[in-house]
Amino acid sequence: MRIISFFSFKGGVGRTALLSNLGAHWAARGRVVALMDLDLIAPGISYSPLLGPYLDQRAIGLGMSDLLAAYHDRKSEEDTFQFLPPSLLLREMELPPEVAENAAPGGRLLAIGAGSPDGSEAYAKADKTPAGGILRAIPPAEPIREPKAPDAESGDADASGIGSGDDDTPHAKPDDARILRTLAKHIRDDLAKWRTPPDVARNDPDNDPDNADDPAPDPGANRPIDYLLIDARTGFAELAELSLGYLADHMVLVSGLNEQNLQGLRLTLRALWEQQRVPLDEMPALVTVVFSPVPAGEDDAVLRALEDGQRALRENLRHTRAGPLESMPRTFRIHYTPLLALSDAPLLPARVDSLYGGEVRAIADHLAGEAIHGERFQEELAEIGRKPLRVVREFGSRSQIAAAPDPQGRPNPFTDLPAWHWPLGEGAADRDRRRRLGKLVGKRLAGGRTDPGILLNRLAWDISSDLAQKRQMLDSLSGLGKNRREELLKTLEAQRGWALSQWRETAHRQPLMGALVKTEREWATLVLGDKSIHSPAPHQRHPLPNLEPWPEYWLALARETCERGGEDPVVLVAVDEALRRAAPEERPKLAEWLMELIPWDADAPALIKELEARARGIAPEHAWLDYLAAYRLLKGPEKLPAKAKALLTPLLNSLPKDAAKCNDLGVLAQEFPAMAAQAEVALRKAIQFDPKDAPPWYNLGNLFAGHPDRHGEAEAAYRRAMELDPKFAAPWNGLGSLQRGWRRDCQKALETFRAGLERVGGDKGIQAYLHMNLGHTLQLLDRPARTELETALALFDEWKERPPVANANALWLALELEDMARTTDYLTPCREIAETGGNNHAALLVVTLAEGLHAAASPQPGAPPADDWVRRIADGPRDWDQYWDAIQAIYLLSGFRFDARALGRAAVKALLALPAAVTDEYPDSPKPDDWRARYLPFANGESDGAGDPRDRHLFCRDARR
Repeated sequence: MRIISFFSFKGGVGRTALLSNLGAHWAARGRVVALMDLDLIAPGISYSPLLGPYLDQRAIGLGMSDLLAAYHDRKSEEDTFQFLPPSLLLREMELPPEVAENAAPGGRLLAIGAGSPDGSEAYAKADKTPAGGILRAIPPAEPIREPKAPDAESGDADASGIGSGDDDTPHAKPDDARILRTLAKHIRDDLAKWRTPPDVARNDPDNDPDNADDPAPDPGANRPIDYLLIDARTGFAELAELSLGYLADHMVLVSGLNEQNLQGLRLTLRALWEQQRVPLDEMPALVTVVFSPVPAGEDDAVLRALEDGQRALRENLRHTRAGPLESMPRTFRIHYTPLLALSDAPLLPARVDSLYGGEVRAIADHLAGEAIHGERFQEELAEIGRKPLRVVREFGSRSQIAAAPDPQGRPNPFTDLPAWHWPLGEGAADRDRRRRLGKLVGKRLAGGRTDPGILLNRLAWDISSDLAQKRQMLDSLSGLGKNRREELLKTLEAQRGWALSQWRETAHRQPLMGALVKTEREWATLVLGDKSIHSPAPHQRHPLPNLEPWPEYWLALARETCERGGEDPVVLVAVDEALRRAAPEERPKLAEWLMELIPWDADAPALIKELEARARGIAPEHAWLDYLAAYRLLKGPEKLPAKAKALLTPLLNSLPKDAAKCNDLGVLAQEFPAMAAQAEVALRKAIQFDPKDAPPWYNLGNLFAGHPDRHGEAEAAYRRAMELDPKFAAPWNGLGSLQRGWRRDCQKALETFRAGLERVGGDKGIQAYLHMNLGHTLQLLDRPARTELETALALFDEWKERPPVANANALWLALELEDMARTTDYLTPCREIAETGGNNHAALLVVTLAEGLHAAASPQPGAPPADDWVRRIADGPRDWDQYWDAIQAIYLLSGFRFDARALGRAAVKALLALPAAVTDEYPDSPKPDDWRARYLPFANGESDGAGDPRDRHLFCRDARR
């Protein structure tokens, strides 16, 4: 649930209309939206003709004033208060018929009114705060210890656990503020836990007689509130503290353009930063300003008023350590429209093409975190005449803007960063800075009237562009006019605002900090030269007070040291700094990161042992560390499957209450055929926790695909994953492989692989596999396949973080295409993988074949005989999957290369002739007998491999004999 407070210093600026239209807009798009009326002086939502019945009939006539009056009905010495749950006060709001007919399913618009006259009067008497429109400093949304839940019988809420209440602390709060913070916590928790009931009118037989016996399920039932929009204004200072200080995740300040409104805007901004409610340089992430209403005819007077509004914002910004002012909040304008005066109904989404509708939709996209990222960011850069920059991968489809600052008081690392010249050191002379500036942007721009330093300050810490792109950008700056440079600065500001808000989601912090540390190193390279890339850590050159308090910073340094081949003690020093800075509640996650610090395929047993010891030391009860240890035992160089299985078994018997972790467990358990049933339970539990997540369905399809009696379920699972995420291409690859391999329907498989390629995004890995499987299917049909296989190999080349099995697949393709250069390139890493032993069958097989083919083509004295290569191949498989993968790979290779047929045919014949004493030891289930029949013609010399018309019908049932 995202809470957005809409606040204005004065009334009559369209604040209530704005949040009402946003609520209707989001509800029509399938969201559950609740409006809360905290304007107890002139309530607007409470008198909307769209207000419907109360969801709970016991609360008829009650609202927020009654909740607040109950809160104040206590003695000053008491540490408890009466709590009226706001979820009891919810009422339906009915969208206009023309909107409801076209709305997305599941959307609901709800409201909590201002309350009864008695409640308002009781609150006005009880509240001791001034009601003259004067704002006090807005307190920060500080973390609080978990209070006891309200007593079930009395409705009392305990406030004793909130804050310290110690007057000796630097920011001690009076008891009233401490208890008000507790009230906010209970309001948030109550509404976050609430779920929508079924819409009674929807399934009323009188409304729909045709469905009286079997009403359709209500898509709007049992859903949480997505957005809580609070309508507030000056008057009661306590309400400003509650709505802006303690409840809001984001604040929208609505202001007119006359001097009274602008003065109120200045006072509000000052109140927000005086006690660090908005930390330095975090305005864009926490505050949005809307100027409303703006006259439609923008003459000189209107333009001057808009400039006055921007000036009012600039005058209340603070200076960063780099010198310039902090970033301004995002501003919007809403033009006056007579339609608002003529109707109480929202204009959105019915009048979506109106000027007002377009302006409100832009605000909606911004508040939902859809304002600028990913492709939109690249498009904006393209508009200013530059090549699109590489953008950090999107960590979530929407920005998650959190309410409170960090519980430990640590600043957001994307704020208040040092100026561009930080690599020169804190005491660098002005002459050195000017000389470096001239080298970066050219003497003409460096000596001009416009200071390029402001742009460089943003570029220095921009994580969206790499070293080469920043060089290109700096080279082009001198050729850009002032307007283009200003547009570039705005675009970089927008990207920084995106990173700023993403940091507030814990799951995003590690990759974001890794990108920030990489950016530090690359900028030092630009400023100091290439030699700086191996210089001391950034904080050793210049203080970085916004980064050093974060464990993620030290962990990023540790990872960077590993990647550069640094010594183990240096890595462990950085790790220990991270441990020292971690709060108790952060230690379990930090322990996971330590277990994952070293790549899974890295051979560094001593360092891995040290890191695991530290991880288990800070989180001894954290069971997920067993999963991470088991994963390394299965995927790392030291293969110990029995030990891994022992670690996984307790986790599978007591599954975590987390969809992603259940999914991961279900995937890893598939490494053990005997654990198939437990893997299925884990995947179904993941689906239960998150029914709209596609990967568990895909992984369930993979599990069922290996069991002939469950292929129908496999296809259903793949198709469910496709429905949930149309851009997720992996299920198409899985379904195509099922159709080609098990059902022998090559035509249908071609359609499926091509459909997957139409949907795949920028994932090089899945693109490579789709092209590879498409090419091999064409090969089986004796159609031109080289182009698809060459494309697949090129994609494997571009896949920067290939897993070991991908290197093996790439080497197979290089062998098929007789690409000797790439065969050499991939042979080395595959040989290294094969030499580690364990379950590296794919690499071992392809290396053996490559060496056997080379030996046959260039016989050397003392080289092993051909029979020795055949024996090595036949001895390789350790289960039926490896057995059939080997036979299929050799069959496909032989179809492309005539010089591989002799060795390939002998190897397949040896594999098919393996005695039962060997294959009975395989732990998984064998495939049906018709699989053996497919490859017998090739083994017996009656086929030359994939594509031979003599046995094509055995692989593609629609092929002619």
